[in-house]
Amino acid sequence: MTHWWKWNLKVELDDDTRKKAEDFTGRIPLFLKMCVVKGKNDKKDEISLENEFFREIFEEAAKFEKNLQEKCKKNPEKLRKYVCSRFYPYSFANVFRHCEYMNGALYNRAVPSSSRIIWDLVDHRYFYDKVDDTGTRVGYHTCGVSREAVSPMLLSN
Repeated sequence: MTHWWKWNLKVELDDDTRKKAEDFTGRIPLFLKMCVVKGKNDKKDEISLENEFFREIFEEAAKFEKNLQEKCKKNPEKLRKYVCSRFYPYSFANVFRHCEYMNGALYNRAVPSSSRIIWDLVDHRYFYDKVDDTGTRVGYHTCGVSREAVSPMLLSN
């Protein structure tokens, strides 16, 4: 990350803005590049986290979560599909697995199972898991934009 900031010395920012930008973009260089706004009249470049690129990411992540929740609420057959999964015939509903998984991914904590097992319950563009050094499967979000889109929806339910 330090190399990216060294490469972009023209960007004017303080420590707080830098931390916000790194969290919001997930330290993904392409995302960071998208938030740099060229300075006018020989002024330094600035960081702007409000642009169409991030708005689209926010909307995509929120749409996936909203569609999943609507499928479960409006269509009992779809809900039964999630509850009576052939992968987990003797355990809680996949709806609860999704919530547990997302809570782990939002807070970088342990998740109950691999997202490969519950592949249709996780938006793999923005949420994933991996096994850490202690052998624990931990969930992650790729960027703060996706976290900000999904967390209020999970809290409201």
